[in-house]
Amino acid sequence: MTSSSNTFSLPCYRRLQKEMGELDAMVEMTELAARYFVAAAANKTSVKDFVAAASKSHGVCVNVSELASFQTHLYRHHIVVVYESADRFFTNLRREHLDLLSREYSGDAKGIDKLSLALKNMKRSTHEMQRFVGKDLISLFHYYRAVRNWVLHEDQCVVETVEAEFENLIPWSPENEKKYEKLTAPNSPEKLCFDDFVLFSRIAKTIGERFSQASIPQGDEWSSVLDGHSPTFKKLAGNTTRIRKKISVNLKTVFGLDTTTADQIAFEIEQKHDSLM
Repeated sequence: MTSSSNTFSLPCYRRLQKEMGELDAMVEMTELAARYFVAAAANKTSVKDFVAAASKSHGVCVNVSELASFQTHLYRHHIVVVYESADRFFTNLRREHLDLLSREYSGDAKGIDKLSLALKNMKRSTHEMQRFVGKDLISLFHYYRAVRNWVLHEDQCVVETVEAEFENLIPWSPENEKKYEKLTAPNSPEKLCFDDFVLFSRIAKTIGERFSQASIPQGDEWSSVLDGHSPTFKKLAGNTTRIRKKISVNLKTVFGLDTTTADQIAFEIEQKHDSLM
């Protein structure tokens, strides 16, 4: 049975793409506004007076006139919101593996994060998944996850964890070194910059894409799309054309398959499982 498609994608990955696209646009606009504001303030004799005047002009109460840490706090916030999007992706990935692909996760344990759990529950072995996703990207994701925890829970244990994650980052693969060479990131927690957001956003989307690719059903696994639809198919018993069309539409809607691939899989499913129809 047909087992691959260049157009296959899980709904959770398509949602991640959409969500991250919207987030990227908002953060980029925020960065533009922040740089404009900081540059304007730098040209004034008194930063405090400039902030006070801007506050009055726009009707926004600002109690902090020191701009030195303004952008630093923004960059930390950006890491948090990227992580939240990625975290939702892994939650949805697990749900879709059960609901759409009839694969149930195992290995839940206290302290195991969602990325590590997902790596253990793909069809490929954990080692194969680490190579497929990229050990350097996984290492970076764990680092920025630690940064997120550090921003939200600034206790000594978390500080030590984020420092250790940064010091032990896996070096870039040759491919990724070239891909990300123009970014001045990753940086230590105290020296985060806009490029850290750009890097984390890009690797989150790449990791999501690779988990989606690793989820492509193989062979008879495509038949799982029949789960919950058997009564509908039985109503169409004897109408092979309509059965195949319904399966094909389902495949295109749920998995983003192109028409040619979806039609071929629908044909194979109908031929193999005509007893359910």
